[in-house]
Amino acid sequence: MAFSLRSALQTALPVALLGLAGATTPARAQVTLSVGPDRVTIANANVAPQTLTRALSKSASATWTISDSTGTSYELTTLAAGGGGGGTSTGGSGGTGNTPVIIIGGYDNGGGGGTSTGGSGGTGNTPVIIIGGYDTALNYLRQAYGAVITRDSALGVNLIRLPNHADPISVFFNALQNDTLNGYPLYRYFRLLEVATKGVFEQPTYNVAKETRRPLMFPNDELYRLQWNVRRARMLQAMWFPVRAQKRVRIGVIDSGIGADQRAHAGLDGADVRYVPIAPTTGAPLAHGLGLATLLAERSHEGSGTVGLLGAWGSTECFPAPPIFADERPEVLVFNVGDFGPVNVFVAQAIRTAMKAGVDVVNLSLHMAVSPVVEEAIREAQAAGVVVVASAGNYAVGAGARRVRFPANLGGVIAVGGAGEDMRPSATSATDGVDLYAPGTDVIVGGPNGLWVYATGTSYAAPHVAATVAMMRAVNPALTSADVLAALQRFAQRPFGATGPGFLNALSSLNAVLPPDARVRYPALNEGCSLADAFGKDNDAGTPYAYDDGIDDALFPERAAEIPSASGLVGAAPNPFADGTTVRFALAEAGTVHLAVYNALGQRVALLAEGAFEAGTHAARLDASALPAGVYFTRLTTATGVFTGTMTRAK
Repeated sequence: MAFSLRSALQTALPVALLGLAGATTPARAQVTLSVGPDRVTIANANVAPQTLTRALSKSASATWTISDSTGTSYELTTLAAGGGGGGTSTGGSGGTGNTPVIIIGGYDNGGGGGTSTGGSGGTGNTPVIIIGGYDTALNYLRQAYGAVITRDSALGVNLIRLPNHADPISVFFNALQNDTLNGYPLYRYFRLLEVATKGVFEQPTYNVAKETRRPLMFPNDELYRLQWNVRRARMLQAMWFPVRAQKRVRIGVIDSGIGADQRAHAGLDGADVRYVPIAPTTGAPLAHGLGLATLLAERSHEGSGTVGLLGAWGSTECFPAPPIFADERPEVLVFNVGDFGPVNVFVAQAIRTAMKAGVDVVNLSLHMAVSPVVEEAIREAQAAGVVVVASAGNYAVGAGARRVRFPANLGGVIAVGGAGEDMRPSATSATDGVDLYAPGTDVIVGGPNGLWVYATGTSYAAPHVAATVAMMRAVNPALTSADVLAALQRFAQRPFGATGPGFLNALSSLNAVLPPDARVRYPALNEGCSLADAFGKDNDAGTPYAYDDGIDDALFPERAAEIPSASGLVGAAPNPFADGTTVRFALAEAGTVHLAVYNALGQRVALLAEGAFEAGTHAARLDASALPAGVYFTRLTTATGVFTGTMTRAK
């Protein structure tokens, strides 16, 4: 069966354009295709290839898998368990039965909408001579193979099914490579060609979180004592910042969504939570989206639950000035893009929907095969001013190269790795390509049946950064994504003198995007509400949340007068100590530092700091819980000399 490209062009285009349409060669084809008996490789322009591999089962039916650029394989998915088709109220594609879905983007002249034959819609930057070829190629697939093609206006692409073939993937790609129009393979008439795949939500094993001690007076949330994450990342200080938001912020959580029976969870009461349906649903999705939403949206200081990351607080007399979101609560839009794993089609649609809803930041705690349609959506969102934050991805303990996964590996996307209470990357977090680390180990989130549970993974690190970005955009709406990332990285915490990505420092990042006269080194609470260990400023108390405030010196020029005149050890406090102490040291000028602890036999028992430090006074925490009682020595080596000190662990 053959079709004439020239005749189709002459029918579809005005006479004035026939000079351009006279060529029958598809111009600027952006797709290349390689098809073998059991392997297909699709290469879209400027995107890592998508490789499909077929395996035959004992029944001779074909199972196709797709490999992404990290080497991770995904089984080819369908978009819904049941039949269907047609659109949803949000512009989705509806169900597709058990037939694989191919996403196709074609060429046209930049006009809107498709044709009566299922045209390609507008791409806006491709040659007009291609429109006839594309429509004709679709017609060819309809008539020769019974293809069912549905236009998805939200995605700007077509979804194609081959419902009458036992192995539609083989049929489709063989047709694209071997069948021709005017002497050219069918695939030459497409600008985008992709197979819908299902990615991964990093679903942890949940352990119920229970408070065994009496809650503090402030914050009085029963699980606050267990929330090392909000203290270590300086989220509390940022929440209590005495400045009002200039706008209402919106966060798009693109994830598994939240089932109707989970929406009564107490952790969803601190923000205005909206549920936006995108993917078909069973009504009982994984609790992954619930965990992320409760981590962000829980109301704080209400006598139960946790401190949420968005600074929504119950009635309290502790604040001398209202916190950031006192005037208007943030809005959290929760999108479902697959009950049990994100589908690239729906992820792209959700990103575009979030962008149109005016979100400030999108949180993607997921990973998937490299997807051109998702990348296009992210690029559009970034161009519209949306900050995109994504989890870096998890690996098995002991894995070799732990590269950041898609979509966190895209340029301009803030890739967030997971870290533990010691601020070091977790054993399972991606590390190669990470922009910033945030709490990702034993983070308390809302779980099924109204419970609060511990969760671990980079999925839970990303919302800490998304919440910080929301606060930054609330007080400075003009911030670009580059501005945000620069502030986050410059003022990240590096307590061990490590180079490379640091650990989230929410307060300093917030300070960095405010005018100098609006910055505060430590937000103050009213008398009787002080909680020094939550602030982490009381280094001399030996708190496990000691914070080196020298990192803020660039924000407060008056601190220059506090730079010590000479380098050396300041001392350890407390001393003697029980389970731990904080060792402070001074640097008259920036330089490389090595600070270690030795026992009475001269054996090194701890390395407290190593690497480059700025001039100023610094602090390093010693965890002595595994050390026997006795006398210990600290040894500080700098460019100007070696300094020693003594301290004692009491019985």
